Amino acid sequence: MQKIKIGDKIKPIGIARYRGTRGGRDVVSIISNEARVVTMHYYPSLGYFYCNKSICCKEIGLPMVRIIVPVLTYTVKEYPRKYGAPVSLYYLSLSQSAYEKSIVEIDQIVEGITKIDLSISCEDEKYQSLIFNQLGEAFWKKDKELAQTVTELWTQYQNMIQMSVARTLDDSRILKALQQNPKGQTTPPNYSSPSVPAQIVPKQLQALPEPLSLDQGEEKGILDSMDVEDFSSLLDNP
Repeated sequence: MQKIKIGDKIKPIGIARYRGTRGGRDVVSIISNEARVVTMHYYPSLGYFYCNKSICCKEIGLPMVRIIVPVLTYTVKEYPRKYGAPVSLYYLSLSQSAYEKSIVEIDQIVEGITKIDLSISCEDEKYQSLIFNQLGEAFWKKDKELAQTVTELWTQYQNMIQMSVARTLDDSRILKALQQNPKGQTTPPNYSSPSVPAQIVPKQLQALPEPLSLDQGEEKGILDSMDVEDFSSLLDNP
């Protein structure tokens, strides 16, 4: 339950989707070994909603499939040598091909992707074309206080991922929207972010006295550029 004073604005509940900014560099850490595979549709009057494998597929077409990965983003003070708290919680939305080319490949190389931090740079904001690079050991796990706070944060918010990514609707609600707008656009306009009832400004933790200082040497790039498809395309084409 959220308590506010009369006159205060209501803060939406949920987790925001991570989006890279062209020319920017972020440092993140994947905080869970579990990802979620979701299937969903887009309809203008409904936004993004989960597939019921019924009237939605019959009337709109095949659902889009995405892999949802929770990540912690750091505050970067001097890239790539200094970063740390405050940190924020987001989720990555990846197509199957992007997931296999990035997350799976890195996980196999380092034998456990949750043990390390990653840098992310963005080449194309519209299509979220991202480049992942391996950094060092996960910073948040090195500090006992920060590790405890991150664990508590994830425990609090992990059950909100589902409502943050898309809506859950029954067939009657979907059918009503189709009847009211039978010629609606079924692919997202301008690759916009999900229209869901649960998007928030990410939760921030307390800043640490000293940010992480990396050892001398440049970051280790291990992947070529990969495209993180937005919620606009359907199943990956062969």
